[in-house]
Amino acid sequence: MVLVTIIAALHLHPADAGADGTGALVITEILSHPADGLDDPTQATWFEIHNPGTEMVPLAGLNIGDHLEGSFSVYRPGGIPPGGFAVFGVTTVKLLNGGIPVDVAYGGALTLEAIGGSLELWADDVLLDVLEYGGPLWPAVPPGVSATLEPSAADPTSNDDPTRWCASVPANGAPEAAASSPGDWGPACDSDGDGLSEDDGDCDDENPDVLPGNLEKCNGFDDNCDGITDDPEELPAGPGCSSYGVCADVTPVCQGAAGWICEYPDTWEDEETLCDGLDNDCDGQTDESLRNPCGDCGPPEFDGCDGLDNDCDGQTDEDKTPPDLAEVCSLNPVGVCMGMQIVCGGTAGWECLLPDGWEADEVLCDGLDNDCDGDTDEGYEIGEPCLTGQGACEQVGILTCTSDRLNASCVVEVQEIGIELCGDGLDNDCDGDTDEGFCTDEPCHAGLGVCAVTGKWVCTQNRLSEVCSAQPGLPDAELCGNHLDDNCDGETDEDPCEPDSGDTVGTSGCGRCAPVSMNPLLLLLLLAILRTRPENSNPTH
Repeated sequence: MVLVTIIAALHLHPADAGADGTGALVITEILSHPADGLDDPTQATWFEIHNPGTEMVPLAGLNIGDHLEGSFSVYRPGGIPPGGFAVFGVTTVKLLNGGIPVDVAYGGALTLEAIGGSLELWADDVLLDVLEYGGPLWPAVPPGVSATLEPSAADPTSNDDPTRWCASVPANGAPEAAASSPGDWGPACDSDGDGLSEDDGDCDDENPDVLPGNLEKCNGFDDNCDGITDDPEELPAGPGCSSYGVCADVTPVCQGAAGWICEYPDTWEDEETLCDGLDNDCDGQTDESLRNPCGDCGPPEFDGCDGLDNDCDGQTDEDKTPPDLAEVCSLNPVGVCMGMQIVCGGTAGWECLLPDGWEADEVLCDGLDNDCDGDTDEGYEIGEPCLTGQGACEQVGILTCTSDRLNASCVVEVQEIGIELCGDGLDNDCDGDTDEGFCTDEPCHAGLGVCAVTGKWVCTQNRLSEVCSAQPGLPDAELCGNHLDDNCDGETDEDPCEPDSGDTVGTSGCGRCAPVSMNPLLLLLLLAILRTRPENSNPTH
């Protein structure tokens, strides 16, 4: 069947009964599908209204609407007494309406459809009740049989539940024995589908697990409808409680809706959280997952720097956190001590690791403050001016550490060494000697034979060399037999030569040559000297 309603979109809700008991009318029975074989089935539809209140409710002023926008207003006198009923139908003629005692006839103003629909009940613009009949949850009702609301659901809210409605068929009757109860209560319905209604002794028709003959359970219900809930005489034995740990000797107790309860002591825990040497969750284990690897309660001991495995994890000192540097290292963090580190020395605890280059007393000359006293290379005067070099190469330098870091030396800028100059009295090539390689002021000779002259070695103008100051005499014609090199060519009496007019050379006081005697040995010595010293040559030593 299809449920048709026009009021669902209005979101209407029935009004509650007033304080005086009025305004609490409820639709309690309806026949929307007349029996087959009637001359005019539409004349045989009807519905019933019940007054569950404590005061008379007048009929006048009632307004009824259907899902097809039909409406009907009641103007007749009279009313519905407390606990009473009023039947509304198409006609009051029983020959036409199927023999129903109709109290109020609405004619063709309202329509009840076999496929389903809805009815609204109003009083003075107050919505009292809404009934939606038909639909997939509506009870299956044969033609000619009314659907009735069971007595326990006689309120505007409960009658909205389709399970509280059922066909007006005797409990043991067949469909052909169907009946209706206009103007009175119909049979109770089997709302929970357990095969029994309240009329059959079902003491809780909303719970299919409650009915006569059922097994009593610990659940807060009278499962067998004997009037005793959770009857201890009929309850089976409860489930066993844990027999371990703090739960030993505990027996279950029925606590109604809560079921069987094992009343464990205060030390019981659903999940073990206490590390107390007890099996608090009664699983046969004590303090599981609560003891640390060392077998103690609580977190493991902090594994600091002591050379021990304090947390029993197979590792030593893995949680160590270094203290402040000043707590371990007594030296000032200056010089090389800026590189001091704190290291864990196992059972020795934290130790101060001094960097390479540290010295208790400064010895090294390396540009570092090795003893961390704020002074660098003390005793070496590093950076002070100094003199180095000889002669013209003497320079001002800076004292600097040597490569072996054990001494200091004077370091200057490298300059080109000059060459030695002649006769300036200076050590020009910085070798510690002055004017070496020159024979200044030493005797020298120039010319051969009779031209030979003795002089001194003197420096040239650019002082790069020296020359002999002697100027040789002028040569003459070679004379024969005088044993002299008259033409100054290094040979004596060589051909061609002129006859010698005498054994004298020179002139007399009167212009003539004066005889000069010559020692032959002296002449040979002079020739040998002249041959071994070239003219204008520099002497070498």
